[in-house]
Amino acid sequence: MLLESASIFALLLCVVIIFVRSGYKKAALGVAPLLLVPMVHVLAYPITLWLVRFSQFPRNIMLAFADIGAVLISGIMIHQFGAKLEQAKARRLYMILVSGYNIILACILVYRVLMNY
Repeated sequence: MLLESASIFALLLCVVIIFVRSGYKKAALGVAPLLLVPMVHVLAYPITLWLVRFSQFPRNIMLAFADIGAVLISGIMIHQFGAKLEQAKARRLYMILVSGYNIILACILVYRVLMNY
């Protein structure tokens, strides 16, 4: 799932860049939590290759923990950005959709990592 995570990250980064260049900086910040899970998954691959030499944990468990940690951190970011929205309906919708996306993506990544090793 390394290639898929890298492509998701690249596409979302393009969306952020387009928002910033168009002058919608708040919208770019709203998309930023979506970048965290695929970015951590891509960065965790080489880091876990190095860490497995010093640890008793298998590499797939470390990757799964990295993905779950990314979801937790992105949840904090989503709350911070969602709290700035003025309308309660928009705030709730933003938090549900972005959190749902990150949770579903992390579940897929964790499942694939644990089943492939």
